[in-house]
Amino acid sequence: MTSLLTRITIALLTCGGIALGLYQLEQHIEQKGYDRRDREYQAAELAAEREARATEQRQAEQLTGAINARTQTTSINQAYAAATHLERERMRDAFAQRARDLPAPSADACTVDRAAERELLTAIGKAVDELAEVAERIASDADGHAADSLMYQQAWPK
Repeated sequence: MTSLLTRITIALLTCGGIALGLYQLEQHIEQKGYDRRDREYQAAELAAEREARATEQRQAEQLTGAINARTQTTSINQAYAAATHLERERMRDAFAQRARDLPAPSADACTVDRAAERELLTAIGKAVDELAEVAERIASDADGHAADSLMYQQAWPK
């Protein structure tokens, strides 16, 4: 009976050992699956982070390019505005010179009113000067708005 009891005990211990080994093997395989899933998740997270950095870099380069283009456009337009201002001054001076160059009224020049012509030329010169000044201001404002709009369009992520 002792030998039967011993055999049953050995058989039970062997079955328990096998069951324990199988359980540990299952746990090991399951842990490997979890580890693989974690590595895949980390790799996907790293790839997404790299893509986000690359996108951010492209957007920063787009923005820098747009800002540089805006600066160049603004500089060119400011040069045109300065040239326009010089032309306005030249025209104003030409009208003023023309008014000064009119001959003085004489006794036999009764058909031509030189004073009225002087006043007209002076008024025209002032009007042209005022219109040019308003036009310069409008052009400057429009240039700023257009340059900002273009910069935002060029810098906007595509």
